[in-house]
Amino acid sequence: MGGKEVNALILAAGKGTRMKSDKAKVLHEVLAVPMVHHVIDAVIPLNPARIVLVVGHQHEAVRAALAGYVVSLVMQQEQLGTGHAVLAARDLLSGRNSQVLILCGDTPLIRTETLRAMLEAHGKSGATLTLMTTELDDPTGYGRVLKGPDGAVQGIVEEKDATEAQRRIREINAGIYLVEAGFLFAALDQVGTDNAQGEVYLTDIVGIAANTGVLVRTFHCANPEETMGVNSPIELAMANARMQARRGQQPS
Repeated sequence: MGGKEVNALILAAGKGTRMKSDKAKVLHEVLAVPMVHHVIDAVIPLNPARIVLVVGHQHEAVRAALAGYVVSLVMQQEQLGTGHAVLAARDLLSGRNSQVLILCGDTPLIRTETLRAMLEAHGKSGATLTLMTTELDDPTGYGRVLKGPDGAVQGIVEEKDATEAQRRIREINAGIYLVEAGFLFAALDQVGTDNAQGEVYLTDIVGIAANTGVLVRTFHCANPEETMGVNSPIELAMANARMQARRGQQPS
């Protein structure tokens, strides 16, 4: 991928309570394989130095489902937020001259081509942090991207912490980041839990970067379906249908 070493970090520890199942969320299947397989398969062609998964709920089952992949697993003992999950991988990823590509294990529709374009844009911009965004007609449930009058990123506000005005913002955080490892872990050490969830939000690093003069860029994903998180049986059915349609469009 040129330049600095890039490591991929996939967050896969969630329970997925809205799935109404005790199975780990990332093991629910899209086209007959665990959805996290699709995320890993999108990352592999980028040739990351290492692929790390943060696991928690049903971690033994997740480990078994990943037997065919060359990946490293780390445990998130308690579910204390996305930032806390990333910190679980600090020992594996805190090399000074490396970047971390952070994804969620419940976004099976993300494409390699989109991730590659984001990596290229990050390298050209000289940014310390690039976050993927997209626009939704109905952004309910997603973190909103806050920008100043000049278009500069100011931060991300989660739905439960957003004002009415902020909830009208249609540009949302897709939950995919490329960030310099040194800044990532230094910033997470500054993140508190003073929010509606009482969790360590990974998204808070965006505001920390903006407030300290660290260059932040957004990468716009033109197709919102690629960033769709699968959190319910309905969304799982949608992901299956969209992946099936995508496969049907590919030349045989």
